[in-house]
Amino acid sequence: MLADESRRVRAALRRLLEDEGFQIVTEADNGIAAVADVRRYRPEVALLDVRLPGLDGLSAAREILSHVPGTHVVICTAVAGVEDPARKLGAFAVVAKGSHPTLLVGTIHRALAQARPSATGPFGGEETMRRPA
Repeated sequence: MLADESRRVRAALRRLLEDEGFQIVTEADNGIAAVADVRRYRPEVALLDVRLPGLDGLSAAREILSHVPGTHVVICTAVAGVEDPARKLGAFAVVAKGSHPTLLVGTIHRALAQARPSATGPFGGEETMRRPA
């Protein structure tokens, strides 16, 4: 599940993730739609930007994590300083927009591995926001 205000960013993320074999079940351009889509489709991973109209990404993450068990939230944003609030909410990871694509792809793979019951061993969530070199 992708949520970003920018259609262009969503399209780029969709291309990247589908090229890596992920299935995108839905997209949202605002936080309210993101929460509704997660409740409807129950994706394993919700990729949210912080700057979403209607309901910001951290508030959307709080709603998702409180009411849709089994969905891991990954915050993908250009906003600095959201690591601690995101971690306190229970987000799996925070990845900086503009990071190398393999960082985002790897983070989603780890979230999926943790979400699936067949995964062996826990993979703790990412703890820091990584900026591109």
